[in-house]
Amino acid sequence: MSKQFFIYGTHAVLAALKNPRRRAQKLWLTPKSQGIFTTFLKQVLHKITDDKTLETLVPKGAVHQGVVLETTSLAEIGLEDLVKDFSEDACVVLLDQVTDPQNLGAILRSCAAFGADALIVPDHHSPQFEGTIAKVASGALEHVPVIRVITWRGP
Repeated sequence: MSKQFFIYGTHAVLAALKNPRRRAQKLWLTPKSQGIFTTFLKQVLHKITDDKTLETLVPKGAVHQGVVLETTSLAEIGLEDLVKDFSEDACVVLLDQVTDPQNLGAILRSCAAFGADALIVPDHHSPQFEGTIAKVASGALEHVPVIRVITWRGP
């Protein structure tokens, strides 16, 4: 089941709007940022507003750059779905207990830059890949599949 949340920042929102797997609900823009998103204004419900309103939609201190997108989370991909399409030289990044959203966003951005085919994280001790991670990842969340796996905890 998909959950609604907010993506903010120019690159993250542009990438989300271009992703056909992403379900955009509503786009909030300041007049200053409106020009960058002109192409999408006919495709998504939008509202022109001010910075103060946008600040109520994002975490305190977040740099929204005049744009916030309400959207749903991407459908989760299972490891078995991804593996069937891998070649023998596939590049997969595995993480364990990386819990800081800033670090996860930076790692995801690096995965995209180096052509990783997927990022695998444990279901336990990993935050949801949403707002802050999407912002720091600068659009990479839309390009690198993230797979959550259940980790074995032993007897």
